[in-house]
Amino acid sequence: MAQTLYHEWFVKFRFPGHEQVNMVESELGLIPEGWIGKLEDALILQRGFDLPSKQRQEGNILVYAATGVVGTHNEAKVKAPGIVTGRSGSLGTVMYVDEDFWALNTTLWVKEFRTVTPIYAFYLLKSLRLEQYNSGAAVPTLNRNDIHGLPVVIPSAEILEKFSQNVEPLFILKKNLIKRNQNLRATRDLLLPKLISGEIDVEKLGIDILDIAA
Repeated sequence: MAQTLYHEWFVKFRFPGHEQVNMVESELGLIPEGWIGKLEDALILQRGFDLPSKQRQEGNILVYAATGVVGTHNEAKVKAPGIVTGRSGSLGTVMYVDEDFWALNTTLWVKEFRTVTPIYAFYLLKSLRLEQYNSGAAVPTLNRNDIHGLPVVIPSAEILEKFSQNVEPLFILKKNLIKRNQNLRATRDLLLPKLISGEIDVEKLGIDILDIAA
């Protein structure tokens, strides 16, 4: 739903009040007047931090590599909310992170949200298809200096705020559903061995067991 709203507002430009906005030609085609800029006007990307596996300490801080979470640590390097994407090894995956985290040196993370919100930055970077800017020969590599100058759509602050108000509840819902699924999975893993071993007697629980084979 959030992706569809982004496409509707910032690709088709059918955002609230679009009928009263003047459209002008740009490097990106016909867009609302004043909405064109460079990626570096919107945000600044930074290389991640070194953290060999042997140096990681026990903790609950998620460690992000180019393709996602690869472990945990006891220290965070980046404050949430954050955006992470691949810098080396794997390109194109863009991740929105809502808790403080550690970004590894195989990633680029948004050091500064200059004129856009974190939620908009997430969809903006996804829309750029960053894998096409590979500058590596043997290993896929993304140089932030190669993309900071890309022309991008930078909406007005008013429209960005309205977009965040519509999309943020969906992000919260997604996070809550993920946590509920994790809790259900943990409960299942705890109960299933006890059910199989007979430690828990379901006959005394008054539950009707359907004959699946039938």
